[in-house]
Amino acid sequence: MPLAALTVVLAVGALQIQSPPQPTTGAIKVVVRDAGSNAPLEGAEVTLEHAGKPAVTATTDLAGTIDFPDLEPGPYAVAVTYRNVPEGNAQTSELPPSQKQTTVKRGATSTLEFTIRRPATLRGQVLTAEGRPVSGAPIAVIPVGRTFRGRPVPRAAASNGGEDVTDAEGTFVVAGLNPGRYFVRASLPPRDNVPLNDVYAPGVISTAAAASLSVDSGDDITVGITAIAVPTVTVEGHVVDDAGRGIEGARIGLRPLDRDQEDAQSASSEITSDRDGRFVLKAVRVGTHAVHAIRQGGKDSVTLVGVTEVEVGQEPVRPPEIKVVPGALIAGQAFFNGAERQDASGALIRIRAEGDDAELRDGLAATTEWHPDGSFAISGVVGRHRLTLQSSGNWFIERAFLEDGTDVADAPFNFEPGRVYRKVRVLLSDETAEIVGRLPKGWDAGPIKVVAFPDDPTLWKDERYQKFATAPEAQTELTIRGVPPGRSYLVAVLVARRDAPLESVNPAEVLNELVPFAARVFVGEPGKFIVNLPDPRR
Repeated sequence: MPLAALTVVLAVGALQIQSPPQPTTGAIKVVVRDAGSNAPLEGAEVTLEHAGKPAVTATTDLAGTIDFPDLEPGPYAVAVTYRNVPEGNAQTSELPPSQKQTTVKRGATSTLEFTIRRPATLRGQVLTAEGRPVSGAPIAVIPVGRTFRGRPVPRAAASNGGEDVTDAEGTFVVAGLNPGRYFVRASLPPRDNVPLNDVYAPGVISTAAAASLSVDSGDDITVGITAIAVPTVTVEGHVVDDAGRGIEGARIGLRPLDRDQEDAQSASSEITSDRDGRFVLKAVRVGTHAVHAIRQGGKDSVTLVGVTEVEVGQEPVRPPEIKVVPGALIAGQAFFNGAERQDASGALIRIRAEGDDAELRDGLAATTEWHPDGSFAISGVVGRHRLTLQSSGNWFIERAFLEDGTDVADAPFNFEPGRVYRKVRVLLSDETAEIVGRLPKGWDAGPIKVVAFPDDPTLWKDERYQKFATAPEAQTELTIRGVPPGRSYLVAVLVARRDAPLESVNPAEVLNELVPFAARVFVGEPGKFIVNLPDPRR
């Protein structure tokens, strides 16, 4: 072969083995979907922030996606905001931004997926039975809270709910509702100076007959309410002792059982029984009520307490008789990490009724004395109770025992009427532990709630040991803080259901369902404990 030809071949070979230029930038792709339907969300605002650079904002397309090409390598903060713009006269509502962190690498695309729970809108009209609009009626959309005898009960406060007032046509619009289950209530103006019962959708005056409404992400729902005008009633009663003698000066309280206290009228604390033991409660709404009678004792006398259940309907109510008995007195001292004297602000010893009639007896006993050194006295205790703690800090009860050593915190105790229990000792501690729950591999759902609860079912109703942590977006792990040491815990991921979004689920009501999907960890002392969580979706 001629030398010139050989030289040409070598040159061509050298050109073929040269490396292509390496990319110097990367990209981020954001996908936004609706949490309820999993459909793509168009028009979501996506903001990128990178150190030393101006923020960049763009909106998602029809496919719910947005691409950010040619980005410098490094860490980025990505935030998604969605504005819910309903039709009609409802106000536009804006969700708090969802945020995630990512790192851009040269030549690679980082994909982030967001699921957004969009606010819902509820609109409707209030009409009389004859079809006339009711104007000026306050409307409350109230979340479902606890249950009473198997029926859902409206919460006391309309947290995550909403309010409006009907216009001249009787229409209303409530926007910005979080997904969940709700009661819709219309409060009617008095008729002939007589207060009327509230009306619940679709047109009933008792919560037992009311229909709770399921609201999902982004829903726009219309309801109708037939405003039936049913006057409230007056309930007269009688407070007596064991011998049937009338008790004067007993303070009377009316507590609804089928709806939370703040969501219904309660009797004024100024209502007391007269010299014959008689009392009158006015403007009582339809429903099931507990009527309390408490005559506070003086320094050398006991507190008399009694309660009865009253079912109020549209017919006249038979006058209830409340028999009062001497309540027990519990007096003792709280010790804070072993110290006899410490500023006890932020902590308060309470007592909780337990047993089949606990809902009736709840509220009879009260802390009548609570001093900065931790000494306390609780009067008016009748029946099965256990000591609990109300605390704004991390304090919890390690033990609470009577003079004979009986623990009255880990298990309920049947306090005898009229007896005085002195030298009660309550050991408090704020030396708690942390449980780090590592989410299952590939977990990409949000929001998330991880729950820790004792493996002993007898303690499931004890708020001391029910702890949880939440996060709005997918995470790799969540930390549950304030866990009292000294026992084994079950730790599980709480999964939302379509008819009960995560924020509306009370963990205490589903602990039995979580057991098969829980990991067990023994928390023997203050410190950090790590546990790998099973996947509840399998």
